[in-house]
Order: sequence, then C-alpha cells, then structure tokens
Amino acid sequence: MIDLIKRDHKPLKKLIKVMKSDDATITQKKAAFKQFAPALIAHAKPEEQTWYMSMKNEDDMTIEGLEGDIEHGLADQLCSELRRTKENDMFEAKVKVLAEMVEHHIEEEEEDMLPSFKRRTIGSC
Repeated sequence: MIDLIKRDHKPLKKLIKVMKSDDATITQKKAAFKQFAPALIAHAKPEEQTWYMSMKNEDDMTIEGLEGDIEHGLADQLCSELRRTKENDMFEAKVKVLAEMVEHHIEEEEEDMLPSFKRRTIGSC
C-alpha cells in the first residue's frame, strides 16, 4: 500500500510544479489542473477509505488520519471552486494555493505519516 501511495504521488507532483510555477502560462496551468483534479480524486478516495480509516482506529494516529481527511476535503472544495472560476487572476491564485496545499500534504504523508504507519504495521506482525 505504501509503495502504491508514493507511486500515485509522482504524477501529482509533476502537475503541482506547473500549477505553482511563475513561468507557466495561464493556459498551461489550466491544462495541468484539468489533469490534476481527476487524478487527485482517483488517488484520494481509496486512500481515505483504507489508510486513513485504519489510522483513525489507532490511538496515536487518530489526529493524523483526521487531518488527512480534512485536507482532502479542502482540496475537493478548491477543485470545485476552480472548475467554476472564470477570471484568470483568481484562477491563478486558487490553483497556486491548491498546489501548495497538496504539495505540503504529500510531503507530510511521505516524510512522517507513511514511515510511522509502516513502523506500526511491521511492529504489529
């Protein structure tokens, strides 16, 4: 499961770079978001239903599981807003916030949550 999550992160990270780049055009950012939103949903839903659900049942990982759910909800909300945003400056601002938020979320997962979960899983075998 851990390798699958990390593998899912790779294409998201590439799109995040475009979405938050000052050098990318609005057309490039919109194209990146158009790919990013469905990829994020396809990644997030199974994660919520398996990994986060499991974490919320562990006393010392409950908060991390809840944080993950909240961050996913905020990302979904921003994606919905971005689909309706017509004005370019507002789109650029929102897409950059989404990119930075998801980038931070991925870093937290890969650097803190996944290693902690792996230690707990191996320790319980």
